[in-house]
Amino acid sequence: MPKRITTTATYNGNATEIFLKAIEPSEMIAASKGFASFTGMPDYALREGETYKLDVTTLKFFKTKGYEIFMRKVDPDARVFISQERGGAIKNWTHYMSVVQDGEHAIWTDDVFVDGGWLTSVVARIGLKMYRHRHESRGPLSINSAMTDVPDLPEAVFESIRSERLVLRAVNHSDAQVINDYINDTRIYENVARIAPGQTFVSTTDWISKQAPNRQAGAGFTYAIERKGALIGIISLGAASATSPAGLGYWIAPDHWGQGYATEAGQALLDFAQNMLGTQTIYSNFFLENPASGRVLDKLGFKEIGQGEFFCEGQNKMLPHMELMWRA
Repeated sequence: MPKRITTTATYNGNATEIFLKAIEPSEMIAASKGFASFTGMPDYALREGETYKLDVTTLKFFKTKGYEIFMRKVDPDARVFISQERGGAIKNWTHYMSVVQDGEHAIWTDDVFVDGGWLTSVVARIGLKMYRHRHESRGPLSINSAMTDVPDLPEAVFESIRSERLVLRAVNHSDAQVINDYINDTRIYENVARIAPGQTFVSTTDWISKQAPNRQAGAGFTYAIERKGALIGIISLGAASATSPAGLGYWIAPDHWGQGYATEAGQALLDFAQNMLGTQTIYSNFFLENPASGRVLDKLGFKEIGQGEFFCEGQNKMLPHMELMWRA
């Protein structure tokens, strides 16, 4: 079973400057000293669309010739890169790297998906130690790391979902400005739980950076709702856990309200969850002062399971709230 290894390190400093330094091969080579060495790295910053072939020696013993690194994405504006790598015992090594600005701190995350066949666990443990070693050499304020199993997901997880009028597709960094403009409308952020007023473009970009690795890990599925090529909303399905069912959340841009798009997108995602993921139970909720959302959930077959209060970041206060459940 593939593994996900995640290392998060917090630094003092500017996230953009740290990212630009991170895509310099010389920085990675220096940070890896004492753990791994590389021959064949370019003498310039890593570039999107390029493939590099290296000779790698790990722990002075494990040698891999012709190790390939394909830079699928390098986006300095979003401070994210994605590489796909293979060679030796590694069938696939997909690396999502991002740097997020959090006040005076920069949070650097290495999210890696490892498939090494029967050696996956060994390769993943070595990889986790390697990323910790690199960050320790850079002098961070803190480091956290973890290794988890990656479920066997159907290929449909990485494809768009289509309904009669809509396309549900992966969220991209090119969507950041449109999303940020919409969610800064009071009619959006005052009716959802976790969007604060005045969210910045940088915060929206950082949120988008988390979506692809979460999807690959089966930890959540977020889609842009597209109508005739234009983004008109967001819908997401949080992953189920041992203690809670999957959760459904969504918002539709106000200029597209009243046309049934939320119901249509919701039904498409419920069908996907049931037929492709085998999901049997999904919960959702809405603030009682937003009855239109309640009508959408009713049309989708959700049933009330309780009422109470929940904190709304958009209004910075507790609001009356209803919880509902859908069962296949």
